[in-house]
Amino acid sequence: MIQSVIKFGGSSLAKPSNIIHAASIINNPPPNVLRQHVVVSAPGKRFPNDIKCTDLLISAHTAASNQDKALYDTIIHKIVSRFQELSLSLPFNTEIWDRAQNSNQKHSALSYALSRGEFFNAAVVAAALENYEIIDPADSFIIFDPHTQELDMTSTMQAIGMTFGQEITNGSGYIIPGFYGSISGNPLNIQTFSRGGSDITASLVAAALHDVSPSSTIVHENFTDVDGIYNADPNICRASIISKLGYQQCKRMALAGANVLHSDAIRPLEERAIPLWIRNVQPLGKNVEGKEIYTEVTATEVCSGNSDTSSSSIVLAVCGQEDCITIVCKNKVNEDMKLNLINELQEFLEQNDVNALVMKCTDDVSIEIKVDENKRNDVLSLLHGYIYR
Repeated sequence: MIQSVIKFGGSSLAKPSNIIHAASIINNPPPNVLRQHVVVSAPGKRFPNDIKCTDLLISAHTAASNQDKALYDTIIHKIVSRFQELSLSLPFNTEIWDRAQNSNQKHSALSYALSRGEFFNAAVVAAALENYEIIDPADSFIIFDPHTQELDMTSTMQAIGMTFGQEITNGSGYIIPGFYGSISGNPLNIQTFSRGGSDITASLVAAALHDVSPSSTIVHENFTDVDGIYNADPNICRASIISKLGYQQCKRMALAGANVLHSDAIRPLEERAIPLWIRNVQPLGKNVEGKEIYTEVTATEVCSGNSDTSSSSIVLAVCGQEDCITIVCKNKVNEDMKLNLINELQEFLEQNDVNALVMKCTDDVSIEIKVDENKRNDVLSLLHGYIYR
């Protein structure tokens, strides 16, 4: 039997229909799969111009810190309305205000405010299920070091292992709010990961389950609003889904601007060779065999399988953020391959009157291209069309 730790992103839990669908996914796993450990994000955008719940919470904390009670009440009312729409009746929450006014630790007060989106959304999802218990990650579960405010991996693995050390009966499980934990396991002193940190929570849970039972088969299913990881931003060019890639390739893409997964979520999975499946909460497509399209991240890195060193043969993906475009390769590239690829791309860009600098990276799976940030997307589309011609 496969134990799956599943995580739902914010856009996957933003509307009542999303909650119902998520509950159906949890209750109806594939044969031989158990979905008993569920990590949830805060509600995301319901429509393009909507405001994420976490951003509303930041605004509420700012209003409280500025002692603007009228603005605070207005924002809190919006937050409460969001959760009422998701079928959770909340009292008019004043603790964000109280902590901002009375806490000697401003960072702790902000972290508390930030964490409430995941905390309340866990209650929403649990209410849609039967026999699923909520685990508060601030209560000696996700533990941060009191001196560095960084994750205490050893203590966290032990704490999660103790919580999930016993077998769960069929039809029951756990709902875990993502994104946060606490300093030294003290629930009054909340600490968060960086934005998107629910991915990290889910990978830590999967890693701890593996450590508790190394002989068990553990996977991590990450449900989002796209079919998987694309070889470029599909909003910029006609990108394609990458069906399989390695951990380091995935991490390099995440660091380079592919926003499907938090880069810090990779290491706990990689160290234990736990497969990661990135899939659409509403699957839109099938491959030629009629199977669902998704991306699998495993220990086996994608390789070109031949000695051709042209860009079209060895490039896995083209990513971009700020003034940088990153070319992630299928193969680990040696110095000669890297130099050939740099020269090829530099020549192509010059032929197209693009002012850019193609540079070597310190790793062996990518190169970087510095461009005018205002023209980055146009250059990325041009490169993608050339590479995948």
